Amino acid sequence: ARLMKEEVGQQFAEFGLRRRAFTWMHDRIAVLNAQYGGDSYVGSSSPYHCELTGYVSKCTVNHFWYLLHGARYGVEDANELASIAWRAVYGPDLGTALPDTWGRRLYFSTVAPGMTQMINSYRHDSDPPKDFTDDLVAYFTHPRNRRDLKGITAMFSDSVSDVTAPKIYDYANQWFDVSFGIGGALTNNKRFFKKTPAYRPLNMVAKPVDFSFDLGKTFVPIAKVPDGKGKNVGDPAIIAEIERIKASYPWIY
Repeated sequence: ARLMKEEVGQQFAEFGLRRRAFTWMHDRIAVLNAQYGGDSYVGSSSPYHCELTGYVSKCTVNHFWYLLHGARYGVEDANELASIAWRAVYGPDLGTALPDTWGRRLYFSTVAPGMTQMINSYRHDSDPPKDFTDDLVAYFTHPRNRRDLKGITAMFSDSVSDVTAPKIYDYANQWFDVSFGIGGALTNNKRFFKKTPAYRPLNMVAKPVDFSFDLGKTFVPIAKVPDGKGKNVGDPAIIAEIERIKASYPWIY
């Protein structure tokens, strides 16, 4: 935690639940973060570990929420409707959007500018961080979407570590406030736990591939097709159809 504070120099949350090597290791990291993280450490995505250390759980809109709306209303309307529904429940709280369920460019092409003006934090979870940052800059400096970039937080959570975070920060902080969600680099790190066997974190992506809206009588298929191709989840035919939809929205920013 002290290393993260000194090297990153910016806010970070611990997102290491599903990547952890051991339960006790996660417990220990939570305590160390609270002791040494100072103002840089803002909490964990694990409610238990926030309760353990006196922090408020730090979460973002999740892929499940967008996928649910995609199955119910179709991919082209899902980002907008999911954002409206989330804000109706939480208001400005839990306000970090996750644009990459079907790629950030489809997200910003299908969510109304009025909604993106109300959202102050956007999470990167696949594809090169520089490309994500460049697209945010292009979108929010376009005349129809223009706003103060320093009023926006870019949150990075895709395999971030104390090694990669400073490089990401140096680039993205030219325009945005920057924060990090750091997972296995905290809860399964051989440098931090040299005397304990650490396992290579599972590169797993577990997402729903269909939903039922009639108590299980029928199921509507859906797929996650983000910017990072290795993170696609779903039936190949559904993935191909979503890729077709994505290609029909040219990036104009």
